[in-house]
Amino acid sequence: MGSEMCIRDRVESVQGQPSRESVRRLAPDSDPEVEQGLVEQAELTDTEGIVALPGALEALSSDKKVAIVTSCTDALAAVRIGAAGLPRPDVVITADRVTNGKPDPEAFLLGARELGVSPSDCIVFEDAPAGIAAGRASGAFVVGLHTTHSVETLANADLLVDDLSDLFGGDLTEQITD
Repeated sequence: MGSEMCIRDRVESVQGQPSRESVRRLAPDSDPEVEQGLVEQAELTDTEGIVALPGALEALSSDKKVAIVTSCTDALAAVRIGAAGLPRPDVVITADRVTNGKPDPEAFLLGARELGVSPSDCIVFEDAPAGIAAGRASGAFVVGLHTTHSVETLANADLLVDDLSDLFGGDLTEQITD
């Protein structure tokens, strides 16, 4: 049990970061390009159990400007968005489009620029500590989603909710954006 927790903790510590960074941190003695390719191939072919999180469809279908900013590659984003049955927004920022992955704010800054808005006018929805750090560093308001990490690890978010259904379909979105 002890080694299982150690492995789980190490994997969780890199969640939300590009797989190239995860490989470098988790397997520093390996060839990061080869290992990242193996990870990518495994993820591209494994869509079992991929479902849209509660509220995701409503969020992507809202009348607000919306982008997906993810640490996965273009190919993996396409596979996962499709497997979840979600519409692909016009703006999708992936690890392939940035030099520095989360927790660097580069991806969120690019997303805001492509949406034509100031980062300070954006709301970032994030489920990982690296993404929360990146969103905060970009100047956006950050909503932490308690879907994959403990409340304690998401504490740096401006607001913490269980999932997107807590926001979309209710009055909270208007309260945040007013």
